[in-house]
This record gives sequence, structure tokens and C-alpha cells, in this order.
Amino acid sequence: MKPTPRRRSVSRATVGETPIARDFFAGQYAKVAAATFDAPAMDTTPEDVAFAVGALTFLGRVPEAEICFDGFRLGPGPHDARTATASRFFLGLAHARAGDFARAHELLVAQARTRLAERDPWMRALTLQGLACYRYFTGKFRAAARHALRALRAAHAARFAYAQMLSTDLRGHALVQLGQFQAGSALLEQAQSHAERLDFGLNAYAIACSRVVYKARFKVGPDVLADLEAQLAVKAHDFYSRRTVLTQAAVQYALRGRGGDAVAALAEVDRDALRADARRARVTSLIGRLQVTRWTRGLDACAALLEDAVALVDEKDVAFRAELHAFEALVGEATGDATRRERALSALRGLAGRAEHVAPRAALAQVGGERPRPLAEVAH
Repeated sequence: MKPTPRRRSVSRATVGETPIARDFFAGQYAKVAAATFDAPAMDTTPEDVAFAVGALTFLGRVPEAEICFDGFRLGPGPHDARTATASRFFLGLAHARAGDFARAHELLVAQARTRLAERDPWMRALTLQGLACYRYFTGKFRAAARHALRALRAAHAARFAYAQMLSTDLRGHALVQLGQFQAGSALLEQAQSHAERLDFGLNAYAIACSRVVYKARFKVGPDVLADLEAQLAVKAHDFYSRRTVLTQAAVQYALRGRGGDAVAALAEVDRDALRADARRARVTSLIGRLQVTRWTRGLDACAALLEDAVALVDEKDVAFRAELHAFEALVGEATGDATRRERALSALRGLAGRAEHVAPRAALAQVGGERPRPLAEVAH
């Protein structure tokens, strides 16, 4: 285990305004980790602890990020409130992305009211953004959009450009998931432009990845695959975004009869999923494999993969569950198993009636079930 980071006795720098913080906001995560947690002397100043934690999470080194946070939390003072808030945000986001919702709730939601009572709008922005992220990953997209808008207001009050970009990005994602593709895409474009103007390179890359993946899912055009391949050609440390693009590229290869390229892309997704050791990464990999198998070997060949995927999906993974129910319905139809098909359709109808995500309604339309009335749109 790494030793507890050594603390300097005197520090007058403001959290979020140091050179390390600026490197972090620019997406230079490897540089930040090398200068802090990985430095031989472990000489991380108190005001930079949160950004060491954040850099480690974005590099996929979440256990080490937890150790870094524990060194701050359990060590002697000073215990800066901004450092605690930012560390909780970065770690909570990492666990939410991985599908560990219990730990994400502990970090992002528990005691959030206490943190929101602070007068510092910088802290309020990250706390509200954390609530938005938790709601987003657990399928509560209306609440995610509302919290993100509150985070944006706080970020403007704090003149916290990084948080402004994050909140705009998340609002865009939430609207897309609710089926408001044009409004959501406009916000994502705005967030990407903001990141580019501020030289937040890796954030701009991540948003660009999301935009091309949504385009591939919701639009049809000859440039879709080229856009995905262009993103894959960019070297970046954001493995989460790259995994999503690779999975979508694999599906596009399969649709174009390029089975070998599809299998190669999925092999890279699998390697990353194993390295990440995260449930959602494995689910993403399996669903990608289901899509590729459907278009290369037929629906009959999907039956065995379905059991593995179903075992990994959490109740809160609305989009994943909708995709799997749709596959169950299609496999039931392909194999002449009417009971299996009707069971899957019934599950989809129930999910569509309860969930905010557009996926269950789209899946029902795809497999020939009735399409329920769309949910009321979120004010934006």
C-alpha cells in the first residue's frame, strides 16, 4: 500500500487555482499523477490532493485514488472543504460510471445537503454536479437535468469554467436520453466548444466521442463510421469514452459486412473491460457483442450471450435492460419461442411505463410492440 501523502505545514494557495489544478482541467492526467501520487517523495500539497484523486480516477486507477483520498481524510489537518468536495465528486463519478451505485451514493448523495449549506459556490457547483451525475447514471434524467442546471448557476457565480463545461455537457446527455436529440446535441456542441476555447483538450475529446456515438445510434449516414474512426485515431487517456466509441464502431463494421474488423474492435473493448474491472464496462462489452453477433451470425447465436449479459445488468441500468429485453423478444421470434417473446415484450412495456429513458419506447417500436405515449419533455 502507498504511504500517506506528506503534507506541507503551510499552504496559502487556493484549491482549484494551482498549476496542478490547471493541468488537471486541461486533461493532463498522467502529468498530474506523476507530479503528485507517483512522485518519489509523495510531496502532494494539500490544495492539490483532489486533483491527484481526480487524475487517478480518469486514468482508471480508482483503488489508488481511494488511497490518496484516505490519506487526506484520515491524516492530520488542514482538511480543506473544497478538497473533500472535489475528491468525493471525482471518486463518486468513477464509481457511478463503473456501476457501483452504492459507493457512488455514499460519495455523491450522502450528506449533500450539508455540503450545499456551504457559502462557497465552487463547492456547491461540484456537489450539485455530483447529484446530477448520480441521477443520470441511475436513470433519473429529469432530475439530472435539473441538478445540472443548478450546478451551472453555481459555477457561473464561482467563475468556475470547468464546472460550467461539465454541467452543460451533462444536461445535453440527459436530454438525449430523454429522446430530445436536437436540444441535447446542441448543448453537447456548446460544451465541446467551451472546452476547446478553454484548452480542456481531453474533455473536448470525450464530448466529441459522445456526439459521434449518438449520431451513429440516432442518425443514418455514410459519414458515421468515418467519424467514429476519426475519434479512435486520437490518442487519449479517456478509456471510458474510447470504449464506447469502439463498441459503436464494432456494430457499424458488422452492419457493413466487415466481420473481421468488428471482432477486432470488440477484442479491444474486452481487454479494456477486463482492465477496468467494472461491471458496466463488462455489460457494454457484452451488449456490443450481441449486436455484432446478430448481424454476423444471426439472432439464434445470441441466445447464449443473453444469459451472461442479464446476470450483470443492475435494475438501475435502464438502457441496458431495454436492449436486453429487445434482444430476448427478437430471439424468441427467430426461434419460434412465443412465450419468450411475450415475456420480453411484457417486461419492455412495464419498463417503458416506469422509466424516463427513451430506450424502452424505442425498443418496443423496434420489436413490434405498441409504442406508449412519449413522456412530457423536460424544460430546458
